[in-house]
Amino acid sequence: KQWYQRRVAITAGITNNLRTSVMSLTMSLRKALQTLPALRHMSTGSQDPIAALFAEKLSQYKALAVDKGDMVDVSEKDVAEQQVQLERLKKMYMVSGDVQSFPEAKF
Repeated sequence: KQWYQRRVAITAGITNNLRTSVMSLTMSLRKALQTLPALRHMSTGSQDPIAALFAEKLSQYKALAVDKGDMVDVSEKDVAEQQVQLERLKKMYMVSGDVQSFPEAKF
């Protein structure tokens, strides 16, 4: 009778360990399968259409910024308004020189 109880206990332990292992494996497989669509997009180089449009607009802006210089898609009226505002700041804060440059600290 003792060996039967011992055998039942061992079998129950093995069954419990097996059940835990299967549940752990199932969870791991489920997580792996959830990441497959993201990996597929990364491997093919395709991306979200909104992200692709945003990246395209950034590259267009970068090309325009290199060609035109400081500001992109700005009218002459906006440039004149910027100069008026810069002159106003110079007078308000009593700045001589370039208002847009970073101040140099001299010790």
